[in-house]
Amino acid sequence: MLAMTLRRFNLLILAVLACGFAGAVRAATPALHYVPNLAKAGDRVILDTRKADLCEEASLPGARCLPAEDFLGQGQRLAGFANIAWLLGSAGLTGAEKVLVVGGNPVRRDFVAGLLHIMGQQDIAVLAGAITGQSAKLAPGEARAMLREQVWQAPARDRVLVFINELRDLVTAGGPPQLLDGRPERAFWGRVQNAARGGHLPGAEHFPAVNLRSAAARGKVRLPRPGPAVVYGAGPVDGIAYMTLLIAGGADVRVFPGGWAKWAANGALPADAETFPAPAVAEGAAGDFKFSTGVIAGLSAGLLLGGGLVVTAMWALGRRKVV
Repeated sequence: MLAMTLRRFNLLILAVLACGFAGAVRAATPALHYVPNLAKAGDRVILDTRKADLCEEASLPGARCLPAEDFLGQGQRLAGFANIAWLLGSAGLTGAEKVLVVGGNPVRRDFVAGLLHIMGQQDIAVLAGAITGQSAKLAPGEARAMLREQVWQAPARDRVLVFINELRDLVTAGGPPQLLDGRPERAFWGRVQNAARGGHLPGAEHFPAVNLRSAAARGKVRLPRPGPAVVYGAGPVDGIAYMTLLIAGGADVRVFPGGWAKWAANGALPADAETFPAPAVAEGAAGDFKFSTGVIAGLSAGLLLGGGLVVTAMWALGRRKVV
């Protein structure tokens, strides 16, 4: 009898542990992750990050239009936190919803997903496939309201961000544990200059975003070395999209949103593989050069003609003396 009671007690303990383990597995689902299709997404608020006209014409059923361009100001600069919170409120979001981020351009889609993560959105799934490849029938998307419909309430995950002064201090002190550059190889080595100068941050490793998308969709990104990392791209759009890939892939990263463009603009900051754009010839200067060449050519012709007249005159004078 005692043995049976102990067996039942053990079975009860195992059942409790199993339930706890299952709950832990469910809780382990990251707040930012990819899903292959709508069936895997579940019941979520759909956010379409394509341009407003495309979204409003045809999107997934019930989708709200939240174009990536709305978060950018002049010169592709990232809007401030207050403006981003207002924009999200105008899309009817508070931060407590479960959302599904969709789009056509994967970089801009992941940029918006990363912004939502930074702003504190509770649960973000990113549709890895194209909108048109889904089984659902398309319908017009819902345009973002001109006025704020909800107040954004989620606390920001500001620990994810690294600003330029902090990064400068980290670099001068020997660098963060890992510093990863997600740009293409030619940009990393300064062979192309899309900023004030070419190159990369001191000590940065090349870990291009283009090679990570399939691994991130499986949630299995492996950094060059274990441990946390600071990551960046050319600017805020591709940099935050790069962060999205890595966090969804299970990596512990923070992002420098200004990217290489922000760093390169300050000539006092150090760089590796540093290059500079070739100086461009001003249009006015080229015109002046052509004008000067024309003047010189005209003077030369005039001198030759004048010389010819002098020779002719001397020949005529000599002949007159002979006669």
